[in-house]
Amino acid sequence: MTSLQFLYRLLLPMISAAVISALAVTAAQAEKVTVKIVPRPAQAAAVTGWSPQLNTDVAAALTGKALAAGVTNATWTGRNFAKHHIIPQTYLQAAAGLALLNTVGDQSLRDRLVAAIRTISAGAAGGPPAAWNLGPVVWAPINLFEGPDGFYRSDDPGEGGEKTRPRSFDQTRWTLLQTALKSLENAGKMTAQAYTSSTDYLNKMQKGGKTGFGIIVEAFEGLANFQGGQAGVSAFARTDWVDNSSNTFVVADLIVYLNSQVVAQLSGAKKNAYHLR
Repeated sequence: MTSLQFLYRLLLPMISAAVISALAVTAAQAEKVTVKIVPRPAQAAAVTGWSPQLNTDVAAALTGKALAAGVTNATWTGRNFAKHHIIPQTYLQAAAGLALLNTVGDQSLRDRLVAAIRTISAGAAGGPPAAWNLGPVVWAPINLFEGPDGFYRSDDPGEGGEKTRPRSFDQTRWTLLQTALKSLENAGKMTAQAYTSSTDYLNKMQKGGKTGFGIIVEAFEGLANFQGGQAGVSAFARTDWVDNSSNTFVVADLIVYLNSQVVAQLSGAKKNAYHLR
C-alpha cells in the first residue's frame, strides 16, 4: 500500500463524517417552519367603541329619525362600520407564532419580537413563558383604521393586506406597517390554516447583513417605537372614501328603513359602492 493510499483510507471516515454533517446542517436549514392559524379572535376590549368623529357623523345622520326597538346610534354604527386591518390578522398570528419557535433565530431575537408584539398589542398579550392571548395581538390598534363595513367596499382586501393608504392615515405609521407586512410576506406563504416558512430563509443572512427573521424583528420594533407602540385606531374620515362616481362618502346613505323606522342592518343597495379615494 502506498503512502497516498494509506492516507486516503485514514482520511475517508473523517471526510465522510464531515460530508454527512454538512448535509445534516443543510437539511436542518431547509426545514419547514409552520405556524397554525386559528380563526380570528374576538375583538379586544381595548379597541371597542368608535372615534369621536365617527360618533358625530352618525349622530348627525340619525338625528330626527325614528329608531326601531333595540337600535341605538352605537348598534347602528357597529353594523355599518368596521375597524379594518392593514396587516391581516393572520400575519399578526404568524409573527406571534414565529416568536415562540426555538428553531427560528436565537433567544435574544425571539425575546425582542415578543417584546415588540406585546408593546403594540391591545392589552395583555402574554407570550413566553405562557401562551399568547391572541385577541390583543390581532387587534393591535396601531394596525387598524375605521371605515364602512367591508360589505360596502369594492376594494376590501379580505384576508389580504391593505395596499391603499387612507388619505388621513399617518404616512410614517403606514410605511412602518407596510414594512412589517412585507417582511412576513417575503418570509413565507400564508394559507387559511397555516403560515409556512423555512429555517433556511429565516436563519440565513439576507440583503443588508440581516437574517430573514432579523428583518421581521426589526420591522416590528419599528412599530413598537412609533408613539410607544400605542397609536390608537385611526379615526374615520368621510373624505377618505368615495363612491363609484367619485362622490364623497355620505353616512346617511347607509340608512335602511323598515316600517319607517331605522334598523341596524346593511344596505343592499350600497353593496360594493365605496372605495378608498
